[in-house]
Order: sequence, then structure tokens, then C-alpha cells
Amino acid sequence: MAKGKGILATLLVGGAAAYVAFKNLSEEKQKELSQKAAHVGNELKELGSLTADSAQEAAGNISEKVQTKYNEVDERLNQSKFSEQYKNVKDGVGDFVTQATEKVNEAKDASGKWFDKAKGDIDDLRNKFSKEEIELVDDDKLAEGLKDLNDDSDSEK
Repeated sequence: MAKGKGILATLLVGGAAAYVAFKNLSEEKQKELSQKAAHVGNELKELGSLTADSAQEAAGNISEKVQTKYNEVDERLNQSKFSEQYKNVKDGVGDFVTQATEKVNEAKDASGKWFDKAKGDIDDLRNKFSKEEIELVDDDKLAEGLKDLNDDSDSEK
């Protein structure tokens, strides 16, 4: 728990320091930095999309090869002297595959939600850096609060 508070305090202090440094830049530099952040966000989004597409294509290629090999082996076993035992095993495996397919589909749905959340977080971050109306109300209170958080995390180590 103490480690979590330390990480939280570090993120908070780092975020506040980055925000203060950002606001101390000239308007031109703020705009430039906001544009760079937007560009990096777009590149990350594109990279994620390309990665997902590549993974889907690779999975399709593997599935096709597995299906071809399965058909070859299936034909041979159906014509062998073990065809009855093979049929029993095949039925059991079919039940297992049905259950596994359900789990794979659940995992695909969950990864899509994760991707959507990551995209939303990137968009939120881009928006935070591009808005000009954000201001620190009382720098002393913020600094004092951050110091207290840092002191709390140091004392729990």
C-alpha cells in the first residue's frame, strides 16, 4: 500500500511539475508542444491500429494453415482402423473447442474495450495540453499539498 502511495505521489508531483513547466513556456512554445503531443497521440493511435490489423491477419493465416492440415489428418484417420476411437475423441475435442472459442471471443471483446479506453486517455491528455484556460489557483497550496504527499510516502518506506 505504501508503495502505491509513493507511486501516486511521484506521478502527482511529476504531473504538477510538468504542468507548471508547460504553463511557464511562451504561448508559441505551448502551442508547439501541444501540436507535438497531438502528433505523437495520432502516431500511437495509428501504430495501435496497424498492430491490431497485423495480429488479426497473422491469426487468419495461421487459422487457414491449421485448417488445411486438420482436414488432411482427419481424412486419413477416418479411413484408418481407428476411425471409431477417433470419432469419439473428435466429439470430445469439438466440445472443448466450442468452450475455448467462447473464451477467445470474450478476450477479444475485452481487448477492444482496452484499446478504446487507451484511445480515450490519449485524447484526454491531448485536450488537457491544448486548452489555454487551465490555471493553477494557488501555487502555494498545491506545492504544500504535494510536499505533504511526498512526506507521507517517504515516512511509509
